Amino acid sequence: IYTLSLHDALPISTPSLSTRQALFSVGLDLAFFSLLQHLTSTALNTQALLALPVLMAGVLMPRVVALAVAAVASLNLLAAAWVQGAATSALTAQLTEAGLTGFGLFAIAALASELAARVAREERSARGSLELARQQVQLNRLVMEEMSEGVLVLDRHGRVRSANPSARRLLSSQG
Repeated sequence: IYTLSLHDALPISTPSLSTRQALFSVGLDLAFFSLLQHLTSTALNTQALLALPVLMAGVLMPRVVALAVAAVASLNLLAAAWVQGAATSALTAQLTEAGLTGFGLFAIAALASELAARVAREERSARGSLELARQQVQLNRLVMEEMSEGVLVLDRHGRVRSANPSARRLLSSQG
């Protein structure tokens, strides 16, 4: 008979950001990358950097907030494209590129939010299963303690891991 030790399967607690910290971090990243987008010339493409705060918002915040961050980033891209396109007479190309990038940011926000929601559901399910397993182990121990027959639980190496009172009485009478 083998036993399962659930003490080794305890979930690891991970540090998490508060809503205020997450908003501050996303807002700071968004502001910095937007400023960088406005200050650089068209030769240096910094649009991909805006995916980082959008991705972070998609993972840490509700879907509506993540889409709002994607909207702010997209509007920022369009504004930078408008300013840079008017200066270089390539407005259509700049706006098209900004629009496509904005669409990609919305896709990133939606996908990251969906994946984060799935992971959270799976974690809740796993925690529920762990609790059921703990209850089952507790029930098995109670049943084993109340049995009139002697029960020994051995590991793979033949070492006694648990013995009910009847088994202890039988073994102690034999020395």
